[in-house]
Amino acid sequence: QGQRLLLVKGAPESVLGRCSHALANADTPGDIAGRGGSSSRAAPPEGEVVAMTEGMRRSLLEIMAQYGGAQALRCLALAFKPAARELGGSISPLDEAGLTFVAMAAMHDPPRRECAGAIQTCRRAGIRVIVVTGDNQATAEAVCRDIGALGIDAGLDPEQLTSLTGAEFDRLSPEQQVAASKSLAVFARVEPLHKLRLVELLRAQGHVVAMTGDGVNDAPALVRADIGVAMGSGTAVAKHA
Repeated sequence: QGQRLLLVKGAPESVLGRCSHALANADTPGDIAGRGGSSSRAAPPEGEVVAMTEGMRRSLLEIMAQYGGAQALRCLALAFKPAARELGGSISPLDEAGLTFVAMAAMHDPPRRECAGAIQTCRRAGIRVIVVTGDNQATAEAVCRDIGALGIDAGLDPEQLTSLTGAEFDRLSPEQQVAASKSLAVFARVEPLHKLRLVELLRAQGHVVAMTGDGVNDAPALVRADIGVAMGSGTAVAKHA
């Protein structure tokens, strides 16, 4: 009807933090208590926009954790808000505040069949593999256990392997970051600067570092690494880095 809408998709943790409302459906009695609890409040009419509560947010994040950890599914949250102005190509954090949550999409994106064998080949050659991904931590850990990059199949003491998110890494002191880099096996929910920082930490320890990447944002890390590997489907910027 001529109304401008800002449509948002992204990591559920990030999107839900920007949502002030939710679009109700049959699973929205109380604080989505129909997922495993009870509520004295009646379910709102389907399609009604209701206020997002902390209970709803926690319930949605628990659902995401079940999808990611137990089923190794990649999750995206979908949200929208009316756009008060013509956004064009410029969107500020303020534009993404006050979103209305619509749904969560879970996708199965299995690793290639040859991946586990390639990791074992690298390990036999003395190459340490660190999985760096923008995916949710639970999803990344589940996939890495499947391919032998984490857990008992990694060929190392599981207690000596570390899984961190970019946000957790940022909260560490410089000394703690150095220590974490020595045992890091899974680095999840990372941003481009995290990849660059990891390369710098490993090179400072005397390691020869190879980094893969396929996007424009990967170029700094590919340049800084001893060996930059641009993926075949990657952008021209990544390949030229």
